[in-house]
Amino acid sequence: MGKVIIKCFRTPIQKYFYDRYTDTIVAATDIEYEILKGVEQNQELPKNSLKLKRLLDNGLLHETIVEKIEHPESDKISYLSKHRLKDLILQVTQQCNLRCKYCAYSGNYYNRSHSSQRMDFETAKRAIDFYIERSKEEPQLCVSFYGGEPLLEYDLITKCTEYILNRKGDHPIRFNMTTNGTLLTQKKVKFFEQNNFHIMVSLDGSKESHDANRRYSNDEGSFDDIMDKLSYIKKNHSEFFDNNIRVNTVINAKTDMEETFLLLADSGLFKAENVNLNNVELTDIKDDNITKLEEKNFLSQDYEYLKMTLSLIGRRDWDSRSKLMRGHISSVERMFKQLHRHTLEGRCMHHAGPCLPGIRRLFVTVDGEFYPCERVSESNEEMKIGNLNQGFDYERMDLFINHGKIIKDKCLSCWNLRRCLFCIGSVGTHDHKISRELLLEKCNKSKNRTDGMFMEVCVLKEMGYKIDV
Repeated sequence: MGKVIIKCFRTPIQKYFYDRYTDTIVAATDIEYEILKGVEQNQELPKNSLKLKRLLDNGLLHETIVEKIEHPESDKISYLSKHRLKDLILQVTQQCNLRCKYCAYSGNYYNRSHSSQRMDFETAKRAIDFYIERSKEEPQLCVSFYGGEPLLEYDLITKCTEYILNRKGDHPIRFNMTTNGTLLTQKKVKFFEQNNFHIMVSLDGSKESHDANRRYSNDEGSFDDIMDKLSYIKKNHSEFFDNNIRVNTVINAKTDMEETFLLLADSGLFKAENVNLNNVELTDIKDDNITKLEEKNFLSQDYEYLKMTLSLIGRRDWDSRSKLMRGHISSVERMFKQLHRHTLEGRCMHHAGPCLPGIRRLFVTVDGEFYPCERVSESNEEMKIGNLNQGFDYERMDLFINHGKIIKDKCLSCWNLRRCLFCIGSVGTHDHKISRELLLEKCNKSKNRTDGMFMEVCVLKEMGYKIDV
């Protein structure tokens, strides 16, 4: 008899189980739930299953048919890498005019550090040519400029932009840039507006919160300079500001959430949909003290999250702060929609975490090395997926999308296989090779995340929230 793989859980008012075969959450009666807990533990149906007839008649509690752990697009990597590259990210410099304490380049991470290296125009042109030649079947090109601080290489960015526009043919294109904002000038803003750049500016809330970490090399804070730049753009290029400027706020141990909400939500300068709230990255961090929030910040966030959920179900009106928290529920809503598709298992499956490396995003470093994205460690050889001289390393790319094979015995019988979302780049490998132990550690964290989201999905549903599916 094959395995029946489910996950039982309950909210304060209802009992449920997740059925892996149909990728569905189902409400259970008290009697069904007690039997299902045994099914969960033993991964098989009891000999007498009459009390589960309602569920069985609806196609639930089917024996799993998964036989192999492999990414379904493994055999397409070569073709897609020659015709369907989506986003190109150019690391135009590893230099920065700030020394942010939590930055990936700050020295507080094992994965990278500041250096004087910069990308020359010839390397940039080769990367652009490589990308354009391999994106002919994509409906739109997307090129991003990344650092260090990319505006230290503004002249290179303008040259690259002109080169791309001359090379792209009839393809529509989107330009992106992530910047600390301190080097924005009237001339640069005009150029970015003319070329429809989408710009992410780092701003960590209030002056005190921001300047605690985001400081110049002389230890002066950068808040006032950034606010001057943003206020100028808002006043003189309001449409560009509202449509093309986003703010990224990193929540850390120095953040005062109340003051941050006052600036980002209540000042009237920013639109809620243009603000991202993120926590400090934990992967490969040396000192995690910077990630530890004060109790008052947890309370502030939880309160605003509660207001947001009440707004979702129509129990209160939206306000600027609850709108600011709106994005925090997007992953739950996405799961809700996916669960309502009731898609069946296949015989060959892989967890859903890995994107197609180099195809979804191709990060090219200052010296022409290829990485799956800007988030992975540049100090770990295992993270490289090729370079401009030799092209893609398909063996390395296969590791990225098929690392589930390393723990396939666990994945085959894991209730979280279809809901598991983690990338190999987030495992943390500064002093280790990718191993079974590291993957299983991340696997357990993924289960906890899914468990929490199941609860949120069901509680929102119980409260009357309706999501279009």
